[in-house]
Amino acid sequence: MFHRILVPLDGSTGAEQALPVAASIASFSGGTVVLLRVVSPSPEFGPYPVPDSWTIPSLNDPNLVEARNYLDRISSINILIGVHTEITVIAGQPADTILSVVATP
Repeated sequence: MFHRILVPLDGSTGAEQALPVAASIASFSGGTVVLLRVVSPSPEFGPYPVPDSWTIPSLNDPNLVEARNYLDRISSINILIGVHTEITVIAGQPADTILSVVATP
């Protein structure tokens, strides 16, 4: 049924309300919950658009490190224990980046 359930998170409690639903669907279908956090690159990495946002997480951007730590904490909450979970942090514009992740097989 559902193989991958994307949950874009921005750090708000409103976004986190999707977690119980995603965990339930993943548990029932044997799918994976993909936790996604999209962050804007820090100014020291340039004010221009990121041409290839998939390569940015290798940089030591503090915003990306903070986003990764946030998703690590979220992935260990009780509701996700026993559910296969992936963590993805990408630098870019949120709407465009989320849509590109959705379109990626």
